[in-house]
Amino acid sequence: MPETLEFDPSEGFVALPVRILEIEMSPGAFRTLTELCRMANLDGFCWPSLEQLSARLSRSRSAISGYVKELREIGLIDTINQKMANGYNYRLKFLVTFWAAWRASLSAARPPERRTEGVRSVSPPERRVQSGARRVNSKNHIPENHPRAPGLDARVVEGALEKWASLTRGQPYGSYAGKVPASLVQETTDILASAGPDEPALISADITRRLTEIWSALGVSPSPSELSEQANLLSAGDRTETAMAALASRIADGWQRHWRKPPTPLQFEGFVKAARAENPVRARLTLLKMHLRQWAHVQNRLPKPALSNSLAPRGTLAFDNRATASPSSYPRI
Repeated sequence: MPETLEFDPSEGFVALPVRILEIEMSPGAFRTLTELCRMANLDGFCWPSLEQLSARLSRSRSAISGYVKELREIGLIDTINQKMANGYNYRLKFLVTFWAAWRASLSAARPPERRTEGVRSVSPPERRVQSGARRVNSKNHIPENHPRAPGLDARVVEGALEKWASLTRGQPYGSYAGKVPASLVQETTDILASAGPDEPALISADITRRLTEIWSALGVSPSPSELSEQANLLSAGDRTETAMAALASRIADGWQRHWRKPPTPLQFEGFVKAARAENPVRARLTLLKMHLRQWAHVQNRLPKPALSNSLAPRGTLAFDNRATASPSSYPRI
């Protein structure tokens, strides 16, 4: 008697409509469709390369192309050509046309009944994300589950930034439309003082280690040169432990399970910008600090009054009126 195969339910499964089995297609096309459904997100999109499909299905690239063409002609999938920034073709973007509606119908279906010790009960539908935990698509939104800068009101910070902006708007970089009021300088100094000391920046070795941990958790192995390039894309404010934790969270949220190659520099910059948006008050404080430092630099460049050649207190004469200062005599050369 053959040994019974055992499967782990926690590894997931692919549920297909029964009607799919009634559509005429080759076995290879059906296997390809199953694989695309396994990799598809909730909207039905996935981005496998032909090499990946070829390796998983143990078929040649030409055979995979034939299966994709067959599925496209039936109308079960659609493909979208993607291009890189330099104009070259990137991998195809696959869309399983029925997947989004099919998944929605499964979620809306009545949950199965279950019996527990003779008591009839209905299991409630599982909620993926609590409504209060959903991310608000707002530029100035500050999530409550992320730390704010201590003792600061976002409106106070924005008000100070607007005052600085009114003095720099339309001016060349490093120039101001007029003299910065002393009250604004003091207000900015007080805001920065109430924010507390800055979090120390990580050294380069720690940044590389944190990036390696982030990608290892996702099954991605970037090269040392790619890690170095990613570290260089991080600004001074992105090199703290808090910023790296926010970056890891943004990457984990936006990364697809079937992606196995490191992101392009443009994609990585997108993750960094999304992480910065987690704590906008801290980012605005960086701008205030920059304005204050720039104004101090401008003050140092302003012409200073000529220094007096007298060591006597101001308002007194450098020489005694009763004495006659005679010019120094130098030896003739």
